[in-house]
Amino acid sequence: MKNGLLTDCILLSQVIFAQYNYPKTPENPVTDDYFGTKITDNYQWLENLKSPEVQTWFKAQSDFSHNLINTIPNRDALYQRMKQVQELGGDSYGYAKQRGNLYFYAKTKKNEKLSKLYTKDVSTGKETLVFDPETYKKDAQITDFTVDFSGNKIALLFSKSGSEICELRILDLKTKKFLNDTLSPIWSEFNFEFTPDGQYITYTKMSTGDPNSNMLLKEMKAMLHQIGTSQDKDVILGSREEYPELNILTEQFPEVSFTNDYQTMILRIGSTKSENPVFYAPISSLKDKKIKWKQIIKPSDEIVQTFISGDQLFFLTHKNAPNYKVGLTSLSNPDFDHAKVIVPESSSVITSIHSSKNYLFYSLSNGITQDKYQIDRKTLAINKIPLPGGINNSIALNARENDNLQCYNSN
Repeated sequence: MKNGLLTDCILLSQVIFAQYNYPKTPENPVTDDYFGTKITDNYQWLENLKSPEVQTWFKAQSDFSHNLINTIPNRDALYQRMKQVQELGGDSYGYAKQRGNLYFYAKTKKNEKLSKLYTKDVSTGKETLVFDPETYKKDAQITDFTVDFSGNKIALLFSKSGSEICELRILDLKTKKFLNDTLSPIWSEFNFEFTPDGQYITYTKMSTGDPNSNMLLKEMKAMLHQIGTSQDKDVILGSREEYPELNILTEQFPEVSFTNDYQTMILRIGSTKSENPVFYAPISSLKDKKIKWKQIIKPSDEIVQTFISGDQLFFLTHKNAPNYKVGLTSLSNPDFDHAKVIVPESSSVITSIHSSKNYLFYSLSNGITQDKYQIDRKTLAINKIPLPGGINNSIALNARENDNLQCYNSN
């Protein structure tokens, strides 16, 4: 009896081993020297997508996966049911931005594949199609957009067939025509923003738009573009070469934005980490030949988000607080170790902060549900926001002018 059971187990293990006989992946060690630290990567050869060996490896992996997936019982029936459920849905909307009485938003209609840009008049509810990317270029998609302060121009970030490498164009909302400006290459997730007068726009420029280049996402620069001029005349606001005092690493990306009151410029040196260096300068220094950036946050401060208004510096940190806390200090003389704690750490996790004209908002999650709270920036009083059922998050529609929020489910 025992011998029979042992024999069955051996046969079963052999069947399973044969069933999951994964395609072999050769190891070809390559050692790189990163500022004195040598790191060996056995699989760097897989990064060369044009290599016949790499293409053969991918096909073998794909064939193995599909052969296994195709054995799943009732898979076709499940797929058809999922399609039926998906077709029950309606139009899908992206984040909205408000200027005056108009909401700007991207919308994908139920039976369409691409998002188009629309406006809706708050007073009348009338929806107007502003821009259809299919009229711009073949396979063009709207990745992101921002509207200038006056609501006269909109900057549209376009990708081709879902690529992360994009170009930026500026649309005159009165004439519905593009200006001559074309800015590229820009990564899809980088920030871009108009100056308060709408005459300039900040953005982060990639050093190359070649997806196969080893310089992809390296040596990037924060730029200032004067609308109506060619891109080669743009001014560098932050980079590793032109601003060596900032100690920007090759793989880091500098991003410039403005505070809600337009008094201050913020330079964030982004990376794959959430804890990044942050610098600031008065917005008047845009006229200077070179900006004198002042550092306010170091990675060791373990701060992941900030909000600045006048001399108020609110921050979200996990330093000595694994579940995070919200603090307040002075922008001109920051002291994070002795800052006023506005929201102390609790058993729930503070997941994010964002602002409106008069409030700072934060989300508090216990891992199952997420609640939203607002902080009065003048009194520092805290109140829970009674969001509608099924909604657990929000974003400001126009943080510079009002306290209106767009609410959504982040799960």
